[in-house]
Amino acid sequence: MTKKSEQAPVDETGGLPESGIESSDARPSAGVFSVVREKWLASAMIGLGAATAILWAAQPSAPERASITASLRDIPSEVAPIPSAAEAAERVGAAASQPTRADARDQLARVPSRSVDQLETRFERYGYTLHTVKAQQADVPRIVPETVPQDLKEVREVERKKEVFLRMVLPLVLMVNERLSEQRDRLVTLSEKIEAGQSIGREQRVWLNQMYETYRVEPGEIERLLLRVDVVPPSLALAQAAIESGWGTSRFAREGNALFGQWVWGDDADGIVPERRQEGKTHKIRAFETPLEAVAAYIKNLNTHRAYAKLRRMRAELRAQGAGLNGLTLAGGLEAYSEKGQEYVDLVRQIIAANELRPLDKARLVGARRRDGNV
Repeated sequence: MTKKSEQAPVDETGGLPESGIESSDARPSAGVFSVVREKWLASAMIGLGAATAILWAAQPSAPERASITASLRDIPSEVAPIPSAAEAAERVGAAASQPTRADARDQLARVPSRSVDQLETRFERYGYTLHTVKAQQADVPRIVPETVPQDLKEVREVERKKEVFLRMVLPLVLMVNERLSEQRDRLVTLSEKIEAGQSIGREQRVWLNQMYETYRVEPGEIERLLLRVDVVPPSLALAQAAIESGWGTSRFAREGNALFGQWVWGDDADGIVPERRQEGKTHKIRAFETPLEAVAAYIKNLNTHRAYAKLRRMRAELRAQGAGLNGLTLAGGLEAYSEKGQEYVDLVRQIIAANELRPLDKARLVGARRRDGNV
């Protein structure tokens, strides 16, 4: 159950009951993403570009289920040499010369992160600070931590703990959002063609049908699909991750990279049994191979679960108004995330305001395509 204090770890009884978690009927049978979507995500993250991603995703898939971690398995840690401190400082001062998507692959770094020191070293060498990102003086490096630092709970300085946690999660949210934005752009193009009475090719039809299946939308309801294929403001994701994982210090976060308290059921489900689970309860807290997978599952949950239909409607209304998406507003669609209802919504907004997360809704990944408006 979520706690009022933003510094307290989540309750070891298992976090969120009822509809605030991923229900058994909301989980796709083949995992968070099918092999096709895994390939798209990996391609988007390493900066190969939309066209290449489409071609790659259309290739025959291996029979076994792939995970996001598996998609990145062939990428060595620290793909590009880590810049020196002096080089990092130059990057911060030269924000105007950000790399393009063509060389964004060189910026992807899957880094070891079992300790806070390991993670902070990478952040510092990339010149990555929340201050420069909030001030739009620098973009966010494509850092993919392998795990939540095991010693984050031992960090006594509250501000340092928060800074490490936010810097760890922000690139992951932006990567998943980048993938969603590219999918959404493609859907908008197809929607316009269909509305104009134009025919679409076989590969486009196959991809569109896969999207209907993935997002549990009836074939032909492309406008409803567009309600679901959209981004989540970083400020909202970061605030919820902080609440649900106790800023990355909960047992579930440390043992299973569980940042959002999603539940699973069944003997075969990969999860962690809460220490003080009530008698008769059978749920577990869903575990993930990497923090990236946790973020992807959380965003997919918000985009597909019936409990968050209000959030999706609010997001669509903001789009229709030409307004930027922001976490403070969309938090109003999270009453069902916790049994506390409006009290939980208020807590999310308090975390966003107290930690000045709103400017992070405008954060961009290194090499990302510039877009109009907010996220």
